Amino acid sequence: MIHPELVASLYEHYVQDLRRARSEMRRLNRRRGNRRLESLWAYRAGRYALNRLRGQPSTPHLQPQLDDMEAEISYLLVRHFRPETIVEISPCGGWSSSWLLLALRDNGSGSLHSFDLLDLAPKNVPAELASGRWTFVQGDVRANVELLPPSIDYLFMDSDHSSAFARWYVEAIFPRLAPATPVSVHDVFGGATQDADGGEPAIVLDWLRRNGVAYLTVSRVDPTSRARIAATRSALGLDEPVHIADERQDNPMIFFRLPTGARTG
Repeated sequence: MIHPELVASLYEHYVQDLRRARSEMRRLNRRRGNRRLESLWAYRAGRYALNRLRGQPSTPHLQPQLDDMEAEISYLLVRHFRPETIVEISPCGGWSSSWLLLALRDNGSGSLHSFDLLDLAPKNVPAELASGRWTFVQGDVRANVELLPPSIDYLFMDSDHSSAFARWYVEAIFPRLAPATPVSVHDVFGGATQDADGGEPAIVLDWLRRNGVAYLTVSRVDPTSRARIAATRSALGLDEPVHIADERQDNPMIFFRLPTGARTG
């Protein structure tokens, strides 16, 4: 199980590496993003509305989709579990890809395989992070299943938030994963595009419930876990934002591990 005490201990264990990673991501955001515009609520709201309307990112900026806590937790879990192969669907502008690649670099091994409809991420991910450890496939992953690596040690989902897509990956990708494989799913609490039946969040949360799988979130739906990890970050001096987030729907990701004998139907 991925729980707050584990994550807090990882913050403490990897604090120096995490400080360096945060500094690198802050520099990347300044260089490839638009920090001044990110600070304006109207800009973020307008960008979010436009992205929803188009169903895809609208600019080549980094457009960080992960907030600081969930990005740091992703980094720390990769450091801890040391996956040799990560699959990421979909990286958008490459913010999450860069965090994952930093963790693989600091582990000294491993590769990231990212799938997306648009090729924004390769325009933003630093070449020194990508070289030798990143494979990017442009196109719908559902039409490129044969390009998935045969073994997936960490699955990172931040894609189409529809019920149909969630049902597809629960039935097509989850069975590929070995028991105890770490999985992250973004936009489960707040910010997701939802169908009338609840969209991806309803499908994923129902799957977790039916399989008896506990998950970690540092969104506002779990103030206890959020406060525990926030206190550790504060004690370690990691309060300064790497990027500016919308606090009304922040840190919507969930983290869990695949159970034995999971039910897909």
